[in-house]
Amino acid sequence: MDNQTIYALSTVFGKSGVAVIRISGDRAFQIIGQMTRLSPSGIKPRYAYFTDLLSVPEKQVLDKCLLLYLRRLIRSPGKISLNCRFTAPKP
Repeated sequence: MDNQTIYALSTVFGKSGVAVIRISGDRAFQIIGQMTRLSPSGIKPRYAYFTDLLSVPEKQVLDKCLLLYLRRLIRSPGKISLNCRFTAPKP
């Protein structure tokens, strides 16, 4: 099985004040580099980063997000998983 990059909403749509989105796969760091102001090479495991969430390709600020990099070592060595927590959508 290949390691496609996937996005998955981890919270119930429309029922919570925070949206948790998981991004996993080979291109996860590349995508985070496009969607935030973070440098992918500077993201460390188990650190939290509060940053702007940007539109692609316009780079306009959509919201703020808390990004956590959780490296999966036991079941899938070398695979990455990035969890993004976003604030509630603006009305």
